[in-house]
Amino acid sequence: GHSQTQPFEVRHDPRVATTQADYQKKYDFLLQIHNQLSAAHDAITRIRDVREQLKTVAERAAPLDADSSIARAARKLSEKLTAVEEALYQTRNKSSQDPLNYPIRLNNKLATLADVAEGVDAPPTDQCYDVFADLNGKLEAELEKYTHVVGAELSDFNQLVRDKQVPAVIVKEKKEK
Repeated sequence: GHSQTQPFEVRHDPRVATTQADYQKKYDFLLQIHNQLSAAHDAITRIRDVREQLKTVAERAAPLDADSSIARAARKLSEKLTAVEEALYQTRNKSSQDPLNYPIRLNNKLATLADVAEGVDAPPTDQCYDVFADLNGKLEAELEKYTHVVGAELSDFNQLVRDKQVPAVIVKEKKEK
């Protein structure tokens, strides 16, 4: 139930020639990577949620959708979302051996770049910035695809479901034996 406080000052290692400005560059660079990784992981989480919802709607609509247009549209959207997810994240990694068998994806490349930049007491190198620019461009392209699919294309899908008048809840009929 008793606490004590003591002021202190954090100083950098005097044996290292890194300046405060260098540390700030490193911090800013790592923050950029962190923000892009967060955006990628957020998109992956949302993709998985949307795909699950598409599957549920298609299953629920099956008895009412004679031409299977809802199922086809759900499958098409799901495939587009899966392509984005697979560009962002290696989905086939199930065991510790799998990273050797399947190529790493954008999220792993960004995380590795963060490890490289973080591992030294120096500002990021020009090569780090170049690699980040390349990976960031690829990530932004995938996130734009995701935004298009969950924006316009998902809106079209929802309109199709409304047009087919698929109810929110369907009570399944008892199967006769």
